[in-house]
Amino acid sequence: MLSLLGGLASPTSGQILYQGEDIAKTVLADYRRSHVSFIFQSYHLIDYLTPTENVAMTSKLMPLPKSLPQMLNLF
Repeated sequence: MLSLLGGLASPTSGQILYQGEDIAKTVLADYRRSHVSFIFQSYHLIDYLTPTENVAMTSKLMPLPKSLPQMLNLF
């Protein structure tokens, strides 16, 4: 079910609605980037980067909602 909600799998019947719209009719990459978060069991971190650098790498794709120091203080 989580794969369906995240747009990683397609339903065999029916549709997945988010805010009243079928996610199959959206640009899934935009939907995932803006509305869905995944935490995978295998982190696939870049081993030669520090944890801070690994987190910062994602901000190159989309601006972080908080500053990096604020995010690191959450843990």
